[in-house]
Amino acid sequence: MTASAPLLNVQTVSAGYGGALILRGVSITVGGDEIVTVIGPNGSGKSTLMKTVFGLLKPVSGTVELGERHIAGTAPDRIVKMGIGYVPQAENIFSSLTIRENLEMGGYTVAGDTSARIAEMFDLFPDLKARGGERAGNLSGGQRQMLALARALMLEPRLLLLDEPTAGLAPAAVQSVMQRVADINASGVAIVLVEQNALAALKISRRAYVLARGENQLEGEGSALLEDPEVGRLYLGRGEGDTP
Repeated sequence: MTASAPLLNVQTVSAGYGGALILRGVSITVGGDEIVTVIGPNGSGKSTLMKTVFGLLKPVSGTVELGERHIAGTAPDRIVKMGIGYVPQAENIFSSLTIRENLEMGGYTVAGDTSARIAEMFDLFPDLKARGGERAGNLSGGQRQMLALARALMLEPRLLLLDEPTAGLAPAAVQSVMQRVADINASGVAIVLVEQNALAALKISRRAYVLARGENQLEGEGSALLEDPEVGRLYLGRGEGDTP
């Protein structure tokens, strides 16, 4: 399978907190039509990678490019205007606001009326439409993640960074969120997906990277990594001899 030209190009990036390096020369690329998943054990640097791409951390070394534009160390508000959306694992909605107000906040930088874009989000996430006037804090875990996705899409990003979107969700909700992620990608948005639920993530991903101890360990097509015995043993809960 041939990947498109890179939209995001992260090369040999090292970054961390307070002088302690978490990422040690990590490289990933993401084509403009891809879902690319990043998996690995806790502490491997997955969330640190996302924060570095989004400008919340400045790399110690290495490069981050969006298209042909160098963006390493650029402030998050400028990153958003360049076309990158970010959905963190926690605190990704305003619980005290209504669903509609959350979407309005997501489009706060848009000049003019955002009603048409909100209507598009309600079409994409129909479970939210009938509850638009309710407080977001009343939503289930899966519905909260849907709202977080919708908020991030209000500015029509080219690239969406998703950090553990299925964390703590029931299996049915995991399936619903992953299907919506695939739908978003099919609409023309590239996605970087950091996910502990490696099996569900790899099934919808064109390519994937495995990080360990802040370094690249493996990379390949999602389907190939699903069948890799070592990936299966370490990240998919398979025993020796289990079939994919």
